[in-house]
Amino acid sequence: MRIKRESQVQKHIKNIRQNLEKLESLISESSNNVEHSGPQSPRIELLEQIYVLGVVDQHKLFNLLDQRRIPHTWIGAQSRAGYLEMWSSAGGTVFYRVTQKAIEEQSLGRIILLTEFANSAQNELGKDWDSQEDSIYDTA
Repeated sequence: MRIKRESQVQKHIKNIRQNLEKLESLISESSNNVEHSGPQSPRIELLEQIYVLGVVDQHKLFNLLDQRRIPHTWIGAQSRAGYLEMWSSAGGTVFYRVTQKAIEEQSLGRIILLTEFANSAQNELGKDWDSQEDSIYDTA
C-alpha cells in the first residue's frame, strides 16, 4: 500500500511540474505580447485617440487609418475583439467609439503623448521663467 501511495505522489508531483512549465510558458508569451502592444503601437494610439475624441465618424476613422497606413480591416478586428462599437445615425452616418473593455484592457486614457507632455511642461516653465521670484536672478 505504501508503494502505491508513493507512486501516486510522484505522479501528482510530475503533473504539477508539467502544469507549472505550461503556466510559465503562457506567462512569458503574454508578457511578450504586452511589449509589442505598448503605447508605441500605432494601433493602440489610434484606440487612444478615438477614446479621447469620444466618438468618430467613419470618414474620420478612415482618414486616421490611412494616415497610419493601417488597413481598414483593423475596424473589424477591433470590433471582433470587443474594443470598438459601431452604430448608424438616422441620416446614415456610421459612428465608432471604444468599449469599456478596450479602456480597461488597453489602459486607455492613461497614455499621454510626448508632444502634449512637452507642451504642458513648456507652458509651466515659461510661467516660472517670467515669475517675480525668478526676476532676482535676472539682475545678476
